[in-house]
Amino acid sequence: MIEPGDMALEEMIQSTPRGVLLGRFSGGNPSQNGDFSGVAKNSFYIENGQIQYPISETMVSGNIVEMLNNIEQISKERNNDGFQCLPWIQVNGITISGK
Repeated sequence: MIEPGDMALEEMIQSTPRGVLLGRFSGGNPSQNGDFSGVAKNSFYIENGQIQYPISETMVSGNIVEMLNNIEQISKERNNDGFQCLPWIQVNGITISGK
């Protein structure tokens, strides 16, 4: 369980000039140095603070340690799926590449 933050998810989206709302990540375990990569699933492209369209075949990569050091905001809303209770987390420095 991760404690909620102070900002509404909608405000986080509105504060994003360009990014991805990541619904699900499909990837393996990070390497020993923390690097990870995988495919964004059930995700959406954000531009100028608005969700634009769903994305497909989009790779997401970065480093776990850098990602945790680049947290910008944590949402006050949390998603409880019965196994985990997690807020949305806004980070910088993740590489997004797609078709």
